[in-house]
Amino acid sequence: MNGFSKRYFLLILTTFIAFVSLALLYDITVIWIIFAACLAGIFAVLKATKIKSRNFNTILILVLIASIVGVGRAELVNYKSKALSDMYTGKHVVCGYVKEVSSSYPYMSESVVRIDSVDGNKASFDAVLFTDFASDLVLGDRFEANVDIYLLSAYEENDYLRNKDSSDLKLICVPLLESDIVRVGEERTLSIKLLELNSRLSAKLKANLGTKNGALASALLLGNRELLGEDTLRDFKRAGVYHMLALSGLHVAILIGILDYILKKIRTNLYIRIAALSFSSLFYVALTGFKLSAVRALLMLLIMYMSMLLRARRDSMTSLFLAASIVILISPTSAFDLGLQLSFLSTFGVIAANIICSKITFLNKSLKGKKINKHVISIARYLIRLIIASVCVFIVTLPLIMKYFGEVSLATFFSNLFMGAVCEIFMIFAIFSLVFSNVFVFGGVFSFVATVSGNVMTLITEAISRVEGVMLSLKYPNTEYIVWGVFILSLVLFAVRLKKKWIISLPCIALALLICVNAYSYSVSREGFVRAEYAVNDIMVLSSGEEVLICDASSGRYGMLYDGVMLAKDNCFTEIDGVVLTHYHSYHVMSLDRLTEEFVIRRVYVPSPQNEDEAMIFSAIYNAIEDTETELYVYDAEKPLDMLGGELVASKRYYSASYSHPSVALTYLYGNSRITLIEKPYFDTFLEGGGAFKSYISESDVVIFGSDGRSAKDEFEIFYCLKKGASINFTDRETMLLSDCELYIEDFSIYVDVEYKKYDLK
Repeated sequence: MNGFSKRYFLLILTTFIAFVSLALLYDITVIWIIFAACLAGIFAVLKATKIKSRNFNTILILVLIASIVGVGRAELVNYKSKALSDMYTGKHVVCGYVKEVSSSYPYMSESVVRIDSVDGNKASFDAVLFTDFASDLVLGDRFEANVDIYLLSAYEENDYLRNKDSSDLKLICVPLLESDIVRVGEERTLSIKLLELNSRLSAKLKANLGTKNGALASALLLGNRELLGEDTLRDFKRAGVYHMLALSGLHVAILIGILDYILKKIRTNLYIRIAALSFSSLFYVALTGFKLSAVRALLMLLIMYMSMLLRARRDSMTSLFLAASIVILISPTSAFDLGLQLSFLSTFGVIAANIICSKITFLNKSLKGKKINKHVISIARYLIRLIIASVCVFIVTLPLIMKYFGEVSLATFFSNLFMGAVCEIFMIFAIFSLVFSNVFVFGGVFSFVATVSGNVMTLITEAISRVEGVMLSLKYPNTEYIVWGVFILSLVLFAVRLKKKWIISLPCIALALLICVNAYSYSVSREGFVRAEYAVNDIMVLSSGEEVLICDASSGRYGMLYDGVMLAKDNCFTEIDGVVLTHYHSYHVMSLDRLTEEFVIRRVYVPSPQNEDEAMIFSAIYNAIEDTETELYVYDAEKPLDMLGGELVASKRYYSASYSHPSVALTYLYGNSRITLIEKPYFDTFLEGGGAFKSYISESDVVIFGSDGRSAKDEFEIFYCLKKGASINFTDRETMLLSDCELYIEDFSIYVDVEYKKYDLK
């Protein structure tokens, strides 16, 4: 039986999942009517023919029922969401307790909370408590707060929820002041006790294995990825093994496999063994907070145990779809949970690989000959199976990776060959170090082996992460069509019976060739010009065919520099060649610290400090990036820097008593085109005071007035100093109106409320 050829139950389950997802995303009425009409037409055709259609009729009816159940379940969720929104949005006094502290920084915090009363009336729903200040609330704390409640879809800044397992969260509670939230006690529910046990086990792992390896073990075994540094997450992603950090079937299988091995050795009865394994797996998933990917693995495990008890035929594909359907039936919005989606598709890829391998004679024929030859062939078989599984998983997860991450590691096939084995060794010995921590000899030995394997994992991921060009962007033009085409082709080839098994490799070959050709043609098309892009936060991104620079004239907050990184990634760059700072601000220290941990930044350019305050910030920036691979360069203001085949010039900084931010500007010349960005434009400084920068501004083809461009309203003589026909842009923060510039419209191209502009300099 290959693929879906006779698995009618899969068709029913797939229909249910599809219609739940469609009903949550769109107005499903028309789609469902068309679908029902098509089924009715097929039913009528079968009735009119002499073909024995009883089985088909039954299947069609069950498919129709599955679609009805899917639509109905989704509509119930939509109704509940609307009811919650209508009832609770606005200002309220809420009481509840903290279920999960998601993140906490000096300037903000966010937690998943259970709300049990609103304005003194009993309630029951989960929400996100989001603050613009550091909250002192910890796991299990009861609180009372004056909050503004928003519906999630209306609070666009919190897209982080898509990467959480709390897929049913709909409302966000925002206290505006620190005094608006008060801790009133503790909550001791079973879930809180389990999370506290999770925290104690994490602390024990850190004590046994050290801070870094303990955090890695806690992430792998207990699902606490928030304990890992951003640099570790970045390295695992760039090494192509980020999936190992997500709780899934691998983690459940290792833990349950150890217990199963012990129970078999002591010859435990089958029924007792299954009961013990079922309870243990359920307890483990509860201990880790019911991560949806782990719940999917748990359900597949329980389905397998049930088939063993009933002595029924086991089918991994059916178990996978049934487990996903159960999760979605209970929580329909989990269909959009990234962890569950990746876990589902990865497992699908592994099952597909097993089916493919079962059809390859070399991987299944009995071994004969000498023991050495047998071992060599066994190792070769293992590697081939692993490569096939890696390729299948890569192909089926590629559409999701493209959508959510926009880039993929080229090292994924190489790193998965050995990192999987090292990861299993690390997890097994980390478990033993936890169990035998009080046994002096055994605990020390297990901790030593776990520490060594953890260090190996860290060193390998760090080494791969440092390789330039290890990431491939999936944002090249036409890449989306290539990825989806290869994905659909792979499913079709998997679903049909193939006499020539090598045909299954065609999608992989096609993907590699098409993306390489696509990437090369895009790079060639970018040669000969530099693209300059302006973002509303006073960030200018300069990119050529091979390099990209982020030029910062903003206050230096992390979100502003992050916007620059996203602009660079939209241009198919996975690494940032340079960040150019035009001035010093205390925000730059924290922003660069986070930026160099999360992304690969090759160089940072800073101006020469011109006073004691700037020297202190320069020292802090140096210390922030000292332990990274980022190089620090110091340049002089008003002296050209050779960048991307052109010249980049930053102005001198002038401080006003009214502002902490200095007057700054930068200009870039490429070929015959010049673009200038002016931030805090005090025109007496730049124009009346003279200096080298006056000529740069007057020669510019494009002038962008940054977030204080409104100052130009009282200084219109600046237009007399600009090149005739120049493009003048005022950003969306300004009060400038086009009518203010009526006298100058004939001589210049004037734009107001500019949020984003792109220019190609040739």
